[in-house]
Amino acid sequence: MNFFNLVFIKRDNMMQVSGKAMVSIPLFILKKFGRDKYKLWLDELSSDAKKVYSTAINKNEWFPLKEIMSEPSRKICDLFYNRSLRGAWECGRFSAEYGLKGIYKVLAKLASPAVLIKKQAIYSPRITNPAVLKSLKRKRILLSST
Repeated sequence: MNFFNLVFIKRDNMMQVSGKAMVSIPLFILKKFGRDKYKLWLDELSSDAKKVYSTAINKNEWFPLKEIMSEPSRKICDLFYNRSLRGAWECGRFSAEYGLKGIYKVLAKLASPAVLIKKQAIYSPRITNPAVLKSLKRKRILLSST
């Protein structure tokens, strides 16, 4: 099995995330922890994030990555996972299960890491903007904002 080193380089604070990537976050909290814990999480968010997550998320809209995805994900870890990043991992896994349907779900479970990286190069610009996935060496991958 080949292993890849993924490196993310953020050049500025302008990176954005698509609403497509965010819709599963409130669903994850509601399903795993219930409405009361969802409200607790919502109350802990910044005013901008609270405004976004208090209404239906527009899948076609772009949002600031740090304020609307990274910081709310950190709050999941802090509140429900004793500050462990395991919370972000479980939320991401839920998001993959929620978002991957049909043949894409089979591909994600059976494909080699090399195939998944190639597919990520196609999919990444649909969920983060700007983003570029580059191969540095045969077994190294770079994901950077442009």
